Amino acid sequence: DTDWNSVALWKIKKSIAARGKAKEYSLEQMDNDKLAQSLIYARNELLNYGQKFLKGDIELFDKVRREQNKDRQPYKIYTSNENGGRETIMDEESKRLKEKYS
Repeated sequence: DTDWNSVALWKIKKSIAARGKAKEYSLEQMDNDKLAQSLIYARNELLNYGQKFLKGDIELFDKVRREQNKDRQPYKIYTSNENGGRETIMDEESKRLKEKYS
């Protein structure tokens, strides 16, 4: 469910401030000072761009999620058949979630 029912904060920021600098956060391989700075920055971004979401207003979240998921394909399952060939089937749960969250 989280693959289909989530939105990165930077995508919400980009939707609000199209000209703003919006990118993913990376917390890997940081010393303590850089990590602390990054967490402060992420907190401020959340307060600036996620305030409506935090207060329960999910209208923008829904809009960004629909846009994100509209062209995305449901997950596919690849299996071998009795002839040694391969078959591809859509994952039914993924298909259901795409319809629900697109």
